Amino acid sequence: EKRKEMKGVVWMAIICTIAAIVLSEPIELDYIRWANKSVMMISAHPDDIEGMVAGTVSLLTKQNTTLYYVILTNGDKGCANEICQDWSMEEIAAARRLEAFSAASVLGIPQENVMLLDYEDTMLTSYPEQEVRARLVAVIRRWKPYVVMSWSPFPNFKLTPNTGWDDLGFHPDHQASGALALASKFDAGVGLLWPDFGASFSPSEFYMWEILTPTHYVDISSVIASKVNAYAQHKTQYDGDLSGIAWMIKFWASGTANNTQVPGLTYAEGFVSYW
Repeated sequence: EKRKEMKGVVWMAIICTIAAIVLSEPIELDYIRWANKSVMMISAHPDDIEGMVAGTVSLLTKQNTTLYYVILTNGDKGCANEICQDWSMEEIAAARRLEAFSAASVLGIPQENVMLLDYEDTMLTSYPEQEVRARLVAVIRRWKPYVVMSWSPFPNFKLTPNTGWDDLGFHPDHQASGALALASKFDAGVGLLWPDFGASFSPSEFYMWEILTPTHYVDISSVIASKVNAYAQHKTQYDGDLSGIAWMIKFWASGTANNTQVPGLTYAEGFVSYW
């Protein structure tokens, strides 16, 4: 039975790859097949998931897909609101932890499914890679996600801050978390690697978040309000102007939709598959 399922996964990957090549445009991600399965989001900062894929998360939770968040840093350097200007890094980190839980709750994800590894913000590349990968392997083997999603390991310098894309084109933590997620997805399936963390487990699919050149997209037009509401929970990350946050989220989502070149698509989240 498991062999048949693996054959089905392989054929799905082949079909998706051929379709993407033939059509030379993204294809709609068939997330319906993840109903009653689990998806793990691995992010660099407490607000990354809401900014990049909260629409997809909202659609997944509506179909009983189990969501797990693994957030690598505590966000202790991130303050864009006067309320936290005089806070210590420890106070900012504590607030951002609560914001992550609140944003997840808005999307229907319980606190026990949200894990922060508490590495220092902007310093992810300074920690021993083996240590971080080992911790991620332990989490993957524990939660056994069918799908893993994260940042791309590569920057995209066309997404510039002065054109409204903030740090989505480059942030050292973003690219580091993507590389660590991809490596750990592989590592978790190697039984002789960190055997104390449990039996080997290989997630079936891996996707990187992508704005400019996605291979797949999810239409989030029906849940854009949920995405805005989820991001709005990260109160340390904006000046309190909800209209500004709504504009930012809709700008990113409409830009992604435009980049798919799919007629009539208003808001989207994009991905590049690697599985």
